[in-house]
Amino acid sequence: MTSPPLPPAWGPIWPQFAAAAGWPTHVAARPSQSGFSSASLWKVSTPRGEFALRAYRDAPDRPAQLRAVHAALLGALRAGLDLLPIPISAEDGSTFLAHDGQWWELLSWLPGEACAPAAWTSAKTRAAGEALAQTHAALAESYQGEIFAEPSPNVRSRHARLAELRGGKFESLRAQLRPEIWPELFSTATSLARCAAGLIAPIAADLHAALTIRVRLQPCLRDVWHEHVLFRVDTVSGFIDLLPLQADCVATDLARLFGSLAPPDAPLWQIGLAAYSARRGLSDDERRLLPVLERSGRLLAAVNWLSWIYEDRVEFRQPAAAARRVREVAEQLDELADRAGRWP
Repeated sequence: MTSPPLPPAWGPIWPQFAAAAGWPTHVAARPSQSGFSSASLWKVSTPRGEFALRAYRDAPDRPAQLRAVHAALLGALRAGLDLLPIPISAEDGSTFLAHDGQWWELLSWLPGEACAPAAWTSAKTRAAGEALAQTHAALAESYQGEIFAEPSPNVRSRHARLAELRGGKFESLRAQLRPEIWPELFSTATSLARCAAGLIAPIAADLHAALTIRVRLQPCLRDVWHEHVLFRVDTVSGFIDLLPLQADCVATDLARLFGSLAPPDAPLWQIGLAAYSARRGLSDDERRLLPVLERSGRLLAAVNWLSWIYEDRVEFRQPAAAARRVREVAEQLDELADRAGRWP
């Protein structure tokens, strides 16, 4: 029985990874979903198990980005962590390759499934808090840079982004909302924009005050939300989609993860933070950043989706899933606006 042909998009990429590992050139592969990113992803079955072959669009900083992320993943592995994918080397010893205007990587395929927020029980939330603390500890242990205290890079970048929005970019974005671009979403989009407009000023003030908070910086995942946490029953089996990984404050990851599940006053937050703190601990300043990061994250998620749809005209591989996500973001922003008067 002959093996099916390799996907044409792979070009010479797979043989270079296969030669280094001693695998056959022809393997079973199938496209897999990769959230809402522009990356292409295949699940590849080899004699040594299953792997993820991913292609990213070219960008000026892509090689440096992949090099830094892969160094962090391999460092965490040496520190004993088994919750992150492992980069696989190609024939020339590198862990990423260029072909046809894209950058390619091969990673170990992590087992498990992501869960929607409604399926996150206390046990799952506790396990996620513990696993994230374990991950942060391993990333810090293997970090080659200096860990020092300064304002969170995420706070700085979000503060700058809101300054641009207040300077006219948001009104420019709102002017581009037109029903013919995505008729089914137009009503949701206009409501989302109206809600976001009322939150920009108070959240910008939040971020401005947070610029004075100095926290320890170390490698963080930076996009760890419920879709990027894999479970086997109630045990976390891994974290995925790690291209954004870079040095920041651990509160960035905690706010991103638990903020994707519920508002900060929900019991899941307390369960997750208690589990995290028992493993790693959280300083008072890290705790002070949590609500600021959660609120600004919700606002900028809304702005990002509006920008992707109406400015960038992104064509999503899963339009129905993208539409559901926009409606979720709108609900979350409405909830944030409802509690605006109770912010600490």
